[in-house]
Amino acid sequence: MISDSGNSVSCWMAGQSLPFSGPLPENARADVCVIGAGIAGLSTAYLLAGEGRSVIVLDDGPGIPPALMGKIFHSRISTKSKQGGLGLHIVKSLVESNGGKVAAANRQEGGAVISMTLLPEV
Repeated sequence: MISDSGNSVSCWMAGQSLPFSGPLPENARADVCVIGAGIAGLSTAYLLAGEGRSVIVLDDGPGIPPALMGKIFHSRISTKSKQGGLGLHIVKSLVESNGGKVAAANRQEGGAVISMTLLPEV
């Protein structure tokens, strides 16, 4: 989270409240839940999935527009006008090239859920 001063303020710091997050869609199951779908969250999820963990990444943004749902993993598709739209395309390419699966969905409360599973390296 960003404060008015421009400095990052963690929700774990004194005086900060935790953001409300409703239930996941359906009965989602995973070994690990990563909060935040930025580059750090997706990188962490990918590394954990590479260790054989089933991972869900939660994001509290506006979610994925219905018109983009079928294209969200394509190159140059973005919900942000000034972004390149490569993040989820790269994630899908990496996960699938290693025999894994990745999926995206919207949460009823807002935000997106990205799930990925890879087989552990032997």
